[in-house]
Amino acid sequence: MKITGIRTHIFSSKHHNAERNWLVLRLTTDEGIEGLGEASMLRDEPLVIGLLEEWVETYLVGKDPLHHELHWTRMYHDGVGRGGRLFSTALSGIDIALWDLKGKTLGVPVYELLGGGPSRTGCGCMPTGGTRTRGPRSKTRRRPYAWWRWAIRP
Repeated sequence: MKITGIRTHIFSSKHHNAERNWLVLRLTTDEGIEGLGEASMLRDEPLVIGLLEEWVETYLVGKDPLHHELHWTRMYHDGVGRGGRLFSTALSGIDIALWDLKGKTLGVPVYELLGGGPSRTGCGCMPTGGTRTRGPRSKTRRRPYAWWRWAIRP
């Protein structure tokens, strides 16, 4: 499998008090698998798109997407603007897309590739900021904070 190119999409959210664009990129392969990444800034999307297209042409076209850490290292160390906003945004978008490609190729979710997995059956929570206690009435009368243990039971 080899990377063949990149496609970018800008989605805009115009609200009465905010305007925000999201830049989503797709790394395409010769086998038809696409990896999705997100490289959004508050502005300067055309500059990020130019940088993404340049890097994909220079570093990634014709390469195996499963060697994502090698590609990331080469792009990071060969880049002129290392550490800048544009550079970091573009690099993170490509990195996310490469991880997505690897997960789709191997048939596992990305969180499993990163070492995660379902390890908890509930979520612990603590009461904050309120004067009223919540939960079953019989438990909260004896111990006001007993309901937080009740919340994590399966």
